[in-house]
Amino acid sequence: MSIAANPEALKLTDPASFGSLIEEFREHELTLQGGFALAFYKGQIEASYGAPLPWGELRTAIPGLAAMQNKPLQFTLNNREYMLGTAPVEELGHVAVAMPLPEKYSDALHQLEQSERATRSCGATTS
Repeated sequence: MSIAANPEALKLTDPASFGSLIEEFREHELTLQGGFALAFYKGQIEASYGAPLPWGELRTAIPGLAAMQNKPLQFTLNNREYMLGTAPVEELGHVAVAMPLPEKYSDALHQLEQSERATRSCGATTS
């Protein structure tokens, strides 16, 4: 949201300003934590920073990425799990940021879900 709210992001309609948008992405490198950022205008990729693959390959490797807006998307790429979120840039654009999840995140989440189900089952039989 911070990147999307920046005045540089509002220049998505001007190809001459993409360099300043990339610079804005660069300024957020630490907060991206090894992830990457993409900027879209009218559904088309306009700029990217830190993407592990070219856009054509990335679009294919992450199902639902091109159509995704306003809903987080968890995906695995190159044996690394990511969470991707988007924020609108005015009416016709959006910025997407993918951040790597901690190692074993899915395993820990699965264990928590199993534990919660087991707790519910025990509670249902003792009531």
